[in-house]
This record gives sequence, structure tokens and C-alpha cells, in this order.
Amino acid sequence: LKNKLSKKMIMVMDRSEQKLSTYLNYKGCAESYIYLDCEKILLEKFSRSDAQKLINTRITSETVNGKKGLSPNTIRRIYLILSAALNIAVKDGLIEKNPMEYVEIPKIEKKKIETISKENLQKIINHDTNANTRVSLLKNRGA
Repeated sequence: LKNKLSKKMIMVMDRSEQKLSTYLNYKGCAESYIYLDCEKILLEKFSRSDAQKLINTRITSETVNGKKGLSPNTIRRIYLILSAALNIAVKDGLIEKNPMEYVEIPKIEKKKIETISKENLQKIINHDTNANTRVSLLKNRGA
């Protein structure tokens, strides 16, 4: 009996110990972007280059809304699901090494959060005619 990668991914979903929202997010990602690609893949023949090709296809393929490729966050989810499934296969002795180990995925750019300066906050506080709001804002900022 040949072990298919898609069966291991189902095990990952079944063994999920995440919060319900995380579980549903990962399950949706697996159903939308991974299962069909992995249904024909035999664990014993799945290599690092196969894994990289699968990820690269998702990076460059056209999405439903016409954009090119999936977001870095979705690519990371795909990577995590595949990696977890293949870790189970390694632990079960079906493969020697996880092919996802050296797969490259896009880096997620951290968004810079812009904050209001102390001076502008003070202007807002001074402009507010409600004394209760002013006191509340001052308490929350540690003044």
C-alpha cells in the first residue's frame, strides 16, 4: 500500500491542537491549495525539488481574483501544513527526511505601524472639551 501525501495532511488536520479558528484556517488552506496537488504524490518519491516546485507554483499562479500568486502568509501556511504532514511521515518511518527542510518561501514583510506623536496626542487632548475624556486618555498613557 503506497502512502500518499494527502493522507498525511488529513492526519495533520485530525491531530490539530490549535484553536478552532487556526484549525479552520489551516483546513481551508489545505482544501483550497494543497489536497488536489498532493493526491497523486507518493511520499516515497516526494523530493525537495518537488516541494519547491509545488510552493513556486502557488507563488506564481493566478488566483481567483486575478492577482498573481498567493500572499506570503498563505504560502507560509501551505509550507507549515506540508512540513507537518511530512514530519509525521518521518516519525512513522515512511521517509527518512522531510523534503520541506530546505524549501525557500517568501519572507513576510513586517508592516510599520505608525503611531501618533506625544505632541499630537497632547493637541488632541487639549482640543477635547470633555474633561473626563482628557483624564481617561492621560491615565491610559501613563501620565
